Amino acid sequence: MDEGETMGDGFFRVRVKVDISKPLCRGRVISLKNGKELWVSFKYKRLLNLCYWCGCLTHVDKDCA
Repeated sequence: MDEGETMGDGFFRVRVKVDISKPLCRGRVISLKNGKELWVSFKYKRLLNLCYWCGCLTHVDKDCA
């Protein structure tokens, strides 16, 4: 997919299974067909305790060491 081919205002909604014993990541770099690389940030919904600093599900930002 090229940058100009995106639909949906530049976002995709996906449902995935995640190993929650490991920290969640903020995003990934993806490679496009034209050789460019693009940072894709991830947003998580319906998580009660998520620290956006370290990605752990055991505490929130204010409690992060």
